[in-house]
Amino acid sequence: MLRTPEAFLESLRDGRSVFYQGRKIDDVTAEPDLRVAVDLAALDFELAEDPEHSPVLLAKDPDSGEQIPVLYRIPRSPADLHARM
Repeated sequence: MLRTPEAFLESLRDGRSVFYQGRKIDDVTAEPDLRVAVDLAALDFELAEDPEHSPVLLAKDPDSGEQIPVLYRIPRSPADLHARM
């Protein structure tokens, strides 16, 4: 099952230790410099839910048959690598 953008953001608030510019960051979703990357990653999950974009962003996992983000699919051929681009 694919994550929602909200579930992705919540998963980042799991108590992990993150250090950025010599400081310990307690919540990467609240750090302005890191929030740019967080928001872009969340956008991938949001767009994957949109039928207009999902054909490009989702792939069928050959082992489980489930829909997964295309970037998570293990490339097994040059064509797979090309499809990532």
